[in-house]
Parts: sequence; structure tokens; C-alpha cells
Amino acid sequence: MANEKMHKPYGDLGTYEAFVADMNECGNWDSGFEYQGKEYWIVHEDIGTRRHPKFGIRVYYTDIGVPWAIKNRQSEETSQVFEGDDIRPVIENYVMHDGRPFKDILKEVGSFRWL
Repeated sequence: MANEKMHKPYGDLGTYEAFVADMNECGNWDSGFEYQGKEYWIVHEDIGTRRHPKFGIRVYYTDIGVPWAIKNRQSEETSQVFEGDDIRPVIENYVMHDGRPFKDILKEVGSFRWL
């Protein structure tokens, strides 16, 4: 789906519920997309300790086409972690680099492109 033109909102899945279900599936641990010249990553990961395990969803963005050293620095600088393994808090609370809420760009057909 990365190079295809999207025809429906919510990443071409059509509805908020379908997007949540797709992103919360066990097999969908890392998702990347391009939005306004930035590469965004949504990564499900272990953010706890050995004694206190817990999961979270990390979201970060980098510029496209820059060297890896710069991407690594940018990913650290732009990283935001949401506790839990449900994508809903990310959708509802994450703010894109241009100040727009993630939930708003998801509603727009073709506003981003899956990587």
C-alpha cells in the first residue's frame, strides 16, 4: 500500500475503528508513514524494567533523506512515549511537527503515505 494512492481516510482503512484495530494487532509492531516531508514511526516497545514490565508506544519523526547520524539524533529529540499498547491515546493526543493533531490528519484522504 506504500506507493498506492489512498482513497479513504484513516490510512485507507476507512474508519477510526478499523485503524485502531489494525494498529493494535499483535503483528503490527512498527508502522512508518510520510507526512509533509517528515518520516514518522510508531513503534510498540517494552518501556519497563525486568522487575516492572510495561509496554508503550513510541512516536518520533525525522527528516527524509538525511544521514543516519542525523536521523538518530532527530529520533531522540522528537520521541514521545505513550504508556500501554493501545493506539487510541496516540491518535487522540499526538501533535504532528506542524502543530496539527494526529487525529485530524487521519481523517483526510491522502494526507500521509505509508512507508
